Amino acid sequence: MVPAVLLSGSVVDGIHALMRDYGEGELQVPLPPDWVAGLPVVGGTVDSFWREASHNLVDSMRRALPEIKMVLHWLGRMAAGAGMGIVQFIFAIAIAGVMLAHEGAARRATQTIAHRLAGERGVEFAALATATVRSVTRGILGVALIQSLLAGLGWLAVGVPLAGVWALLALLLSVVQIGILPVALPILVYVFFHTSTLTFVAFLVWTVFVGTIDNILKPILLGRGVEVPMAVIFVGAIGGFLSGGIIGLFVGAVVLVLGYKLFLAWLDERPEPVA
Repeated sequence: MVPAVLLSGSVVDGIHALMRDYGEGELQVPLPPDWVAGLPVVGGTVDSFWREASHNLVDSMRRALPEIKMVLHWLGRMAAGAGMGIVQFIFAIAIAGVMLAHEGAARRATQTIAHRLAGERGVEFAALATATVRSVTRGILGVALIQSLLAGLGWLAVGVPLAGVWALLALLLSVVQIGILPVALPILVYVFFHTSTLTFVAFLVWTVFVGTIDNILKPILLGRGVEVPMAVIFVGAIGGFLSGGIIGLFVGAVVLVLGYKLFLAWLDERPEPVA
């Protein structure tokens, strides 16, 4: 919880500082490095806009207002979807808490209903659904949280501005399985130009470690306790997340795992010989 609190404080302080500087007209954009102009295709355009923004940020923002509105509209739709997902997640936690308070009765009721629907195989599938939810919680949400917290602590240590904001973005990218590299690479460039060589080398090693740790943790945690291939859980969770948000992360994994087991059960059935 200590890293989470530190990063949360960084998010609030960073946003507050940005709004204060922008409101007072003190928000300054540094000049771009020389290598920006040498980037293929977009180098000249990016360098020109960056230099113009460093001299007069307000006029540059006003000139780019149509593109900014389009991006803000897209971000607004994404935020609305994320907000609805968070509300659903809160309700799901509340319902789970009520059910957990009566865990013994709920377990017996679930097993009885599953047995009435599909006999002993129904009880097995109910236990499999429980194990799948635990597996997704540990293997996807847990790994994403660990990875983003470690990355955020590294960014705090080297003095990256708005480290909490970047850690939050890294968390979202890790949940959707994009990873932290889209956030970590620009930060690596920033650290290279603003810190000593020794600090940069140590930070590079830390970034490589954090960026690849999910390749070790996911195989250990994602399929643990579930008698199905890890790829089935992974595909179901990601497909569910893309179609149904954070709740779909669990629903998709459960549906695909149970569908996989039903398919195997169907394949194992032997037709009775005709008399």
